[in-house]
Amino acid sequence: MSTYEEIKGIKVREYTTNPDDPLEGQLWYNETDSVAKYKALVTTAAFSTGTAYNSARASGASSGTRTSALISGGAPGAGGGGNHTAATESWNGSSWTEVADLNQRRNSIKGVGPNNTAALSWGGGAPGLPIGDNAGVLVESWNGSSWTEVADLSQNKQQTGYVGTYTDALCVGGNNPGIAQNEKWNGSSWTELADLNQARGKLGTAGTASTSGLAYGGFISPSPPEYWTEVTELWNGSSWTEVNDLNQKRSGLGSAGSATAALAIGGRYDGNPVNAITENWNGSSWTEIADLGTGRYGPFCAQAGPSTFASAIGGAVGPLDSMTTAVEDFNGVGAVLTKTINTD
Repeated sequence: MSTYEEIKGIKVREYTTNPDDPLEGQLWYNETDSVAKYKALVTTAAFSTGTAYNSARASGASSGTRTSALISGGAPGAGGGGNHTAATESWNGSSWTEVADLNQRRNSIKGVGPNNTAALSWGGGAPGLPIGDNAGVLVESWNGSSWTEVADLSQNKQQTGYVGTYTDALCVGGNNPGIAQNEKWNGSSWTELADLNQARGKLGTAGTASTSGLAYGGFISPSPPEYWTEVTELWNGSSWTEVNDLNQKRSGLGSAGSATAALAIGGRYDGNPVNAITENWNGSSWTEIADLGTGRYGPFCAQAGPSTFASAIGGAVGPLDSMTTAVEDFNGVGAVLTKTINTD
């Protein structure tokens, strides 16, 4: 292998750190790290090991991207449903930091947000609320340093789907028991919109605005003989339309992306308490792609890019809901990564 000194000034430009916007195939030398780096196009989708967070849990709210994310709440212990936490952690692209707690500790919450300084969390089970009414209507807003309670949802719900942004979001479906209702957040209040065709909770959702979204999989309750569903529905801003199903029915899956390019990550289905299967939505159909390294149920998800970059954060990894702090980063076909070259 050539050394840096042999190729300096011929094939490699020298930068103090990294160039601001390197092109695919570009090669350079990073003086600060004393390494050569290059931009590479991903040709085979795969998960890789990410940086573990601090407090193991599942079924909480997540927002942000692979470089700036926030997770809050969730179920921290075995058995899931009877455990609640208010813990919040912030990701800056290289490490996790515990920050101010939610005002109300709860699990099975969901939410949205662009990064680790602006987020919304809603619903979820909270200790002390009556059985059958334990989902809660509570909504909290994060400003980068603390949580503030804002306008409530119209009804108690937990394990909902989530679409949109911090100021323009959809709360989709949910359990208490199975809910078809959808609510839109405009930055200050909620408005009810058209129902899903299939009432469900623990579903996957994707979308970047309240006018366009995808809902897939989930748990139907009450629902004998089938508890899990593979049904996928597309939202056009005014109504839901059933489109091509997932290949694997499941609930408690991680989700990321948009209405035209989405990911369904892990989850649970009959006879399989955790699964590693990942599927990609291309706007018209689902295709199975790279599996998780470890199957999990109820992971948090952060994303950057429609379905080329995502992170599966934590979740339950065993039949007794044993929790993990492990993070797996997904790089899809077409993603462009910065890689380090060994020049020893």
